[in-house]
Amino acid sequence: MRVASILSLLILLGPLSSVSRAQVSTITLFSYEPSDSSFELDDRLGQISTNKVEYVINHDDCVEYKQQGRGLKVTFDVSPAPTGGTWSVEVGNDCSNEPSATDECKLVEDGSRSLQTTVTRYSYTVPFEQLIDIDCDTTADKQREMLIIVTDASFTGEETAKPKLELRVRLDFTPPSAPSGVEASGGSNNINVSWSSVEGADSYRVYYSDKEFTFEERDSVDSKSASSTSVQLTGSIENGRTYYVTVAAVDENGNESAFANFVSVVPEQTQGFYEHYVKTAGEDADDGGFCFVATATFGSYDDRRVVSLRHFRDTVLATSNVGRSLIAAYYSYGPIWASAIAENRYARYVVGAVLWPIAMLIELYGASAWLFWLLVLSSAGATVYWRRRRRHILQRTLVSSEGGN
Repeated sequence: MRVASILSLLILLGPLSSVSRAQVSTITLFSYEPSDSSFELDDRLGQISTNKVEYVINHDDCVEYKQQGRGLKVTFDVSPAPTGGTWSVEVGNDCSNEPSATDECKLVEDGSRSLQTTVTRYSYTVPFEQLIDIDCDTTADKQREMLIIVTDASFTGEETAKPKLELRVRLDFTPPSAPSGVEASGGSNNINVSWSSVEGADSYRVYYSDKEFTFEERDSVDSKSASSTSVQLTGSIENGRTYYVTVAAVDENGNESAFANFVSVVPEQTQGFYEHYVKTAGEDADDGGFCFVATATFGSYDDRRVVSLRHFRDTVLATSNVGRSLIAAYYSYGPIWASAIAENRYARYVVGAVLWPIAMLIELYGASAWLFWLLVLSSAGATVYWRRRRRHILQRTLVSSEGGN
């Protein structure tokens, strides 16, 4: 008796539950992907709203996507679960909100696809030949639409109120202007390249090879991307070899401009500070040369302060055993110090502040032994002072630490 009552109740509630079930109100994009594994899609999908997205196809995409049989697979979700019904797909330039064909919009799926009451995820693959209706080599910026419209079995409203997913496909085949003013200089196993900026460029790509090449051959040569108007090429660059270099501008959608002017450059081994110094002044200088630190500090071997210090070395230091020992030690470590100073402007300021008054004293009073001993005694006094002060500070620190304990 009790079982019969329960069955009767379920029979009565069955129709009521189906009537009260909500119809599909939302359709959202779940994913988009290539129709097969033979190619990949560039990630240029922008979310405009919950049920409206935009995908950009540039010139290179167009050439790849329009190969025979390739398509765009779109997967979408409906919510809540449908009570039944159908869904349709429109593709064109100006599609309406209802499933119907016009001169501008083609009904590629006419509503024969069914909505299942237990299924909320569906997929459709549209051929790229339908999405891209123009030649890839046409300079164009055009918008196409793919509209997926859901007609729930219990829908009773206006056609324009049906839930829909709009995928806008923007065809952007217009490249930016080519850069100009390309310049290149060779370093040691590197090439420094610069060029003029291009309006509308999002980035640049520098192409280079040890053989001449054309725009059509760009995929077969080395390249490097740059976000500014200069870049250094390294890695496979060999000294003594001629390289041909050019630049292309790239817009935000990946369209690439024509090549800029080509330049040729030969990377060569560069000289460090010491090598350059020896070659230009050190070994062949009539006045002795080898004034590393002062030259690095004041920027020129012929600077009057460098000349004064060199004169002091030759007429004062070189005449005594102590002075000659200092010169020998200086020759051992001077190139290392000079290289570090030459590459750091703050170091040049500090060393210059020390050497400048010495050079001025030499200019005012001449290079004499008393000045040498004055400098020695001053240096010794400063050293003793700072050592004692450091020891005093350490003692006070220790006393403070013991008192705190």
